Amino acid sequence: LEERRRILDTLRSGGDQIRDLEVRYRTRDGEPVSALVSYTQLAGRGDRISFAGASRVAWIYDITALRRAEAARRASELRLVDAIESVSEGFALFDGEDRLVVCNDHYRDLYPGVADVIVPGTPYAAIARAAAERGVIRDAVGRVDAWLERRLALHREPSGRHLQAQGDG
Repeated sequence: LEERRRILDTLRSGGDQIRDLEVRYRTRDGEPVSALVSYTQLAGRGDRISFAGASRVAWIYDITALRRAEAARRASELRLVDAIESVSEGFALFDGEDRLVVCNDHYRDLYPGVADVIVPGTPYAAIARAAAERGVIRDAVGRVDAWLERRLALHREPSGRHLQAQGDG
């Protein structure tokens, strides 16, 4: 009833339409329902529809399933983040364009001083370059471009273990 009252008050106070207002109702059984409401004036003029000067028409879309799916997705993302954080070693996931999707704090600890660069959407090459240029990688000191070329090759074609000495030893 509160949502209905809000819609009517908006229309009575001179609002000529409501577009895509999301409202939440409860069924008689108490189940929540999410709806998207649009309410506007509509008139027929010959074979054309006009939005001025006649009756009001409401469109109501049940978006309950969409909202439930979004809530389930958010819950899954939180569980994934918790699982990734529980990994005891550095973990990072890059997408097909080699941009960071997600990583844990242990991964960030591998590159001290470049936390500002280790954010979702950053290409791996930018993270590696920042670490090399800021002196985080011992082997890159004085030869950033050569080290970066080799490191990117190892990143693209990983084989076995790779030992990387930090700038602090």
